Amino acid sequence: MRSMINDFQDAITKLCQRFSLEKPKNNEGIFSLKVGEQGIHITEYPKNKILMFAHIEQAKIDCHATLFQKNMFSEVLLKPILSQEDNTNDWVLWNRQDLHESSIETLYQQLELLSYSSDELLMGSTMTQKEKSSKGALMDIRHCYKN
Repeated sequence: MRSMINDFQDAITKLCQRFSLEKPKNNEGIFSLKVGEQGIHITEYPKNKILMFAHIEQAKIDCHATLFQKNMFSEVLLKPILSQEDNTNDWVLWNRQDLHESSIETLYQQLELLSYSSDELLMGSTMTQKEKSSKGALMDIRHCYKN
């Protein structure tokens, strides 16, 4: 049976336990961690949704066709979406799910999908979904920090 998430603090606590990280003293607002070389931020936005996002350097975006392909709908419910902020034109990769329907498994999947998509953009990878599935699902969580 899946252990459901009660609230944002519960989500952060369970993610920290999953990765053997020290629970933050104050996890109000935005919780950030580093997966490989990419900073990923987690917050509750809008209310009752877990939003995960990462900033992608403009210089790393080299093919607009690839960007449009990445935003195409798919069977993957937690698939990250690449957007550009209005004011700064910074690229933001994000995904979200319903807080009260999430579990540690779906939070992990959400984080993993965001991490892999971020890595693909940063490396210019064109790996297919089939190739990704065969590579396995191990993330390198280096450290976590609080903004």
